[in-house]
Order: sequence, then structure tokens, then C-alpha cells
Amino acid sequence: MLFDLREAFRSVVRHAKLSALACAILALGIGATTLAFGTNAVAFINTWIERPERLGWIFSVDTRHANDRAGVSLPDFLDIRDRSHAFASLGARTGGTLTLTGRGQATRLGAWLVTANLLDIWGLPVAQGRRFRDGEDLPERPKVVVISNRLWQTALGADPAVIGSAITLDGVARTIVGVFDPRLDSVFQSADVWVPFDLVAARTGPRELRSLTVVGILKPGITVAQAHDEVHNIALQLAGEHPDTNHGWDARAVDTHTGRTGPQTYYNLALESIAAGLVLLNGCVNVALLLMSQGIARQKEFGIRLAVGATWLRIVRQQVLEGLLIAVPALLIGFGLTVVGVDMLRMSADPYYKRVLIDRQMLGFAACVSLLTPFVFGIVPTIQLLRGRIPLTTGGLTESQSGQKGHRIQRTLATTQLGAALIVLIVSTIILRSLVAAVRIDVGFDTTPVTTVSLALPAWKYPGRQTLSTRFDAFVDHVSRLPGPAASIPP
Repeated sequence: MLFDLREAFRSVVRHAKLSALACAILALGIGATTLAFGTNAVAFINTWIERPERLGWIFSVDTRHANDRAGVSLPDFLDIRDRSHAFASLGARTGGTLTLTGRGQATRLGAWLVTANLLDIWGLPVAQGRRFRDGEDLPERPKVVVISNRLWQTALGADPAVIGSAITLDGVARTIVGVFDPRLDSVFQSADVWVPFDLVAARTGPRELRSLTVVGILKPGITVAQAHDEVHNIALQLAGEHPDTNHGWDARAVDTHTGRTGPQTYYNLALESIAAGLVLLNGCVNVALLLMSQGIARQKEFGIRLAVGATWLRIVRQQVLEGLLIAVPALLIGFGLTVVGVDMLRMSADPYYKRVLIDRQMLGFAACVSLLTPFVFGIVPTIQLLRGRIPLTTGGLTESQSGQKGHRIQRTLATTQLGAALIVLIVSTIILRSLVAAVRIDVGFDTTPVTTVSLALPAWKYPGRQTLSTRFDAFVDHVSRLPGPAASIPP
């Protein structure tokens, strides 16, 4: 075995240029494909959700304006929750802001208002304390809050006794019952605090205010399609019961992929993943062509070795070892390229890329394909030779049926490579044109000299429209007097 390994190593060194080229092609294919799938996995796979395959996401559907991803109102959510039999648990959330006071300068925090069971539905991990308990979204229960690790370290100074302490949000004292796992900081960039809804007050809320994201755990044996049919029927009932607000509105249930990314994003990411997979396919076909050409060129060598007494097992074993000497370094280099690429993406200021992970399943698949390609196509010419049993003559090896078969396999691989390259080119062109079109979209006015400022005043401190209007008028008047802006236009 050691002798065969040494001979295989000598053969690889003897054909160093071809071996290095095959190794480089496989390494680039592994690195590029795994990195592309890892980037798309941020949208495709929610690593912070415990059971994504058992979740159903509910959206309102505006049938009059072809909008199938609208939010759900609080009263509609409660009606769907009470009437549904497809979900074991149904929760909801919406975004907002709350003002933290009593900890130095007042700070506006990103807040998620949630039902008490939503954290359990998603299975979000906490580093300290606990998640919400059932019933903590009822008005008679104590006011509680779960905070992000980011807020705990900054505004609260990483206080080790934070659990059980109180913070004031919009003038209401709330007890901190949990601190989220640090890994969720990059996932929920806009959420510093999580606060339960007041579900009793929600019963009388406006049905036309559709801002909730609704998600639930499907009961065992229930599919998303069955949940969709049930939610659709409930929406029809609500449209009949509340024609003023629900006429023309439907509802649907979708799986986690569609619920998290939306259909268009899902299709775009699917195209990118297909293109990445075709890059790996192209690399494997290229390596197969190189190895087939080398194997056919070495048929005379193999014939001579057979004639002087070498066994077919010895020759095939050496070919396998030569393939592994190409594939194993390619796998290691490809993995290294993937790690470097992920680290470079995480250095981006965009929080999306900070969540990029190495897709282990794709890495394993790419590794298997890369290991099999040199193994299979490295020994095909040898097997063809052994099946043909080329005789040794005084003029050298005669042309045989095996050589003709080898050339036919080469032509087949070349055709496959050309087809895959054309598909990669077409998909890449479509994606590139879509990105360029999105950047060049006409918004209807010149945006280059325009700066947008957003000001949200807390309703608990500025009650009533008149108070807000007076404050905004004063703000616009003040900005108009500054030397920088040419004009200020109120919203």
C-alpha cells in the first residue's frame, strides 16, 4: 500500500501542472458554492427558530390590491386564534419604539410587542432568567420585559443582578425577567426590549390597523395547506361579520421559507443557489475532462504494465490514490476559502452578512462530489482498457474499442460542460440585470440633495393630535432656520 501511495505521489508530481489545475478548480468550486449557500441560508434557514418545519405563518390578503403579505390586526388575530383548530399555539408580534427613562439621558429603544407565547413558539434562547409565561399578556399580571444582551451590556452596564430589577419604559415600570442569548443581537437588530401585549385592550382595537406578524405551531399531522384552508374560511367568516373593515380581505397560511423571505426573494435566492451549484458542476466536469484526457493518454503505459505482470487491482488502486491526492488537498483548500470568505462577509457593516454561517450540509455535499469526481473519472480509462484487453504489438498499442469509448465519454462531458456554462451565464445575467434595475429605479424625484429626518414622539408624553401637531410645527420651523437646509417640508 505504501509503495502504491509513493507511486501515486510520483505520478501526481510528474503531471504537476494538470494535478494543480484540477485541484484549484475543485477548491474554487467548493469554496464558491459553500459560501453562496451559506449566504442564502441566512434567509432560507432561520437558525434561531427551533422547529421551522412545524411553523405556519399567517398573512392578511388584500384581494382588491393584490397584496398577499399584509399584516393582521389584533382583533382579527384573536378571532383566528380562538376559532382555529390547526394550530397548537398561535402568537403574534409587531414592532414599535419605547423610551427608556431613569437611566441617565432618555433613550429611544426598538421594541417588539408580542404575545406571551411567541418566545416559546420560536424557541428563542435566553442567557439569563426566563422567557414570558402564559398569561403575562393580561392586564392584571405584573408588567414584565425581556431585554437584549446588547441593551444589558450598554444601558444597564452588564449588571449581574439585572434579573428582577426594574426599568421604566414609556413611563411604566417593568420588571426584567430575562436577557436574550448574545447570538440574537445580530438577528434582531431592531429589538432592544420585548414587551407583552395587553390582549384585553386588543379586543376593542381597530380592525383596519393590520400590523401584526402571526405565527403558530401546527398540530401533529396538520400540514400548512390544511392550515391555509382553515384560515381562509375564518377570514371569510370575519368578512361577513365585519363588512366595514374586513370586506375584500382574505387570509392565508404559508411555511417558514415563504413567511420569512417572501416569494420573490425566495425565487431570487433559489436562482443564486442554482447558479452556485452549476459552478461546482462545471468545476467537476472540467476536472473529469482533464482526468479522462490524462487517462486515455496513459493507456499505453497501463498496457505495458499489464503485459509485464502487473495486476488490474494494482493499477486501479494506484489510480484511486492519485485521485485522492488531488481531491483531499482541494477539499482542504476549498474549506479554507469558505472560512476566509465568511470572515470577510462578517466584517461588513450590513447586519445581514454578520449572520452568515457555513452551510455544513452543502459543504458535505460539495466534499462528496469533489472526492468522487477524481475517483470515478480517474479510473474510467483504466477500466475501459481492462475491459478491452488491448494487446501489445511490435508497433505499440493498437487502437481499440476502449479508446473510442473514452473519446465518446469526453465528448459527452464536453457537451455537459458547455450546457452548464450556458445556464450559469443565463442565470447570472438575469440576476445582474435585476440588481441593476433595482438600483436604477425611478422614484419620481431627484434624491441627491435630499436628507430625510424621522421624529417619533412618545404618545404617553404627548397625548392628542393637537399636541403632536404643535410640536412638529415647532420642529420644522426650527430646522428651516438652520443654515444648512435649503427648505423643510413637513410630512
